[in-house]
Amino acid sequence: MFNDVFEILNDTDTELTIVLEPWAQAYGLQKNQMLRFEASSAESGEFEVVSNEGLTKIYGWPGCTLKVLSNEEIIDEWKLPLPDIPVGMTMKRFVELLFGE
Repeated sequence: MFNDVFEILNDTDTELTIVLEPWAQAYGLQKNQMLRFEASSAESGEFEVVSNEGLTKIYGWPGCTLKVLSNEEIIDEWKLPLPDIPVGMTMKRFVELLFGE
């Protein structure tokens, strides 16, 4: 089993936006709030994270399921594994191809 964890803490004075792709699920992260993203899959992979001026996008990988935790409580969970994408393509690139940047 392959696992990856990504934690993000908002240590700024402004709200941050976190978008989980390809689910298109957005979270507003308040000052001093932290979210933890836990993914697991039978297929190898890891999160791809892109941050830019108050917006962070977190991309899963084919085959992964995911949990989002705040204060050690699950606030979202996706139990259905992500489907395969074309060989050699990242999930980020696949989402951009389908929906634009």
